[in-house]
Amino acid sequence: MNLPISSSVNTYANARRKRSFSTHMCLISRTVFLALSDPQVFSNFGWTFNRRGDPAGADFLKVALPVTGKKHHPQSNPFEEPGTYSINEERALDLSSLASLPNRQGFFWSLGKSKEAIKITTARLELPHSPELGELLSDPLFGKRVSRVQYAQDVAARNKKWRQEDEPMLPESLTESYRCVRGGD
Repeated sequence: MNLPISSSVNTYANARRKRSFSTHMCLISRTVFLALSDPQVFSNFGWTFNRRGDPAGADFLKVALPVTGKKHHPQSNPFEEPGTYSINEERALDLSSLASLPNRQGFFWSLGKSKEAIKITTARLELPHSPELGELLSDPLFGKRVSRVQYAQDVAARNKKWRQEDEPMLPESLTESYRCVRGGD
């Protein structure tokens, strides 16, 4: 006899099955929301670290931004009693401030472990000073760069080509235009 499985047991079985495959993904993107258009993908993230960027791209982070409900409105009149923002207004302000975060600062959110994101500052990365590193960075082939001389030659060739294609004979074109307008052609 087959008994119906409840939806909670079925959901648990599906979750166990998904975890059993040990699928992992590391996504590095300037704007996660634009990189992944499917909102269900966000439910599978283990953690996310969002730095300065477009607030629309980090809209999924709005529910996790740490708010207190005690942030005061700016006062235009010093004799008025200070008012506070609502939780939603404070979250919207914090989300919009994501665009002006300083360097090396962002919000870390461990989705399964915490309800709120944590504002952190990353350590400054100091590059070692060595002759090999200086030589590597000065080499124009590092990072598929071109030398300044080669760039100047490429720009000159491009400009020469454009000028040859687009440069009409000005006196002839004015004469032809005049004749066409006057009907003398």
